[in-house]
Amino acid sequence: MKQKIKEYLASRGKTDGYVFVSPENEIFGWKETIGYADFWIPGTVAVNKHGNKWITVGGSCRNGAEKWETI
Repeated sequence: MKQKIKEYLASRGKTDGYVFVSPENEIFGWKETIGYADFWIPGTVAVNKHGNKWITVGGSCRNGAEKWETI
């Protein structure tokens, strides 16, 4: 997955920000900031360029997650 994230960033000319990975392990977005958890479904993982990871927890698929936690 780490290589896929690097390729994703490079293909879009990005060097910073966060790549978002679905609970099914598919890359589906990039943003400059991690943002609010309720924008994402529970189980979404955000990865920065240093490989640090956060996951959305709580909430529901309909209403979004409750918060981000470091993993």
